[in-house]
Amino acid sequence: MSHVGRKIRVALVQFDPQFGEVARNQATAAELLAPLESADIVVLSEMVFTGYVFNSKQEVAPFVERGGTGATFEWCRRQAQRLGSWVVAGFPEEVVNESDGSSVYYNSMMVVDRTGTLHTIYKKHFLYEQDEHWAAEGPEFVSIHIPEFGQVGLGICMDLSPYQFKAPFEAFEFGTFHAAAKSTLLIICNGWLFAERDADLAPGAITSTQNYWALRLKPLIGSRANVLICNRTGTERGTMAWLTNERARYWRC
Repeated sequence: MSHVGRKIRVALVQFDPQFGEVARNQATAAELLAPLESADIVVLSEMVFTGYVFNSKQEVAPFVERGGTGATFEWCRRQAQRLGSWVVAGFPEEVVNESDGSSVYYNSMMVVDRTGTLHTIYKKHFLYEQDEHWAAEGPEFVSIHIPEFGQVGLGICMDLSPYQFKAPFEAFEFGTFHAAAKSTLLIICNGWLFAERDADLAPGAITSTQNYWALRLKPLIGSRANVLICNRTGTERGTMAWLTNERARYWRC
């Protein structure tokens, strides 16, 4: 990938996470990365080590992590230090209210820098109906400045779609936000699930999942922003990911 006048080496780690099998999934991801000796950015999918299809807050509770701790962070830290890379991965996050001890869960993604230090956590802003069983809505879309990459936009799966599938399709909320923020690199962690109704979101416009993603980023066309999307593959609890037979995706707007 060419960015900010130089070449950037990117690894998109795509596989079929097994639901609830954190250690197994981490071993699979590590094995896929093992031949790599260095990278600038490593991106994994949404809730990559836990699986995605949780049906209640109680069900996801054993797997939630607090920022800068937990199995996902430790895996990302090790790989960041080994490869000298930035590592981005999705995970279920717990945020505790210190005043009363109550907690809120989010579908989040962490950004770990080349030293293995937690840099940023982004909370999914637009929730898919599966998220609503257990997760709170993140407060806003986010674009952060990382000097070596420029303005970096973060997103998770449903963020690409109209809010609750009710907002006007042409609002392009995610793309419009990042066009205004002048994001030059977008990193998106996906666990895109197959649903028949999704094909009706823009009649005549969607010929593939990837074309749909590109259409939803329409406000960025001509900006020359780079887009990295890592989706999972396979089937989870009877639900199939849309990109089972396709690659994770990179393109330039």
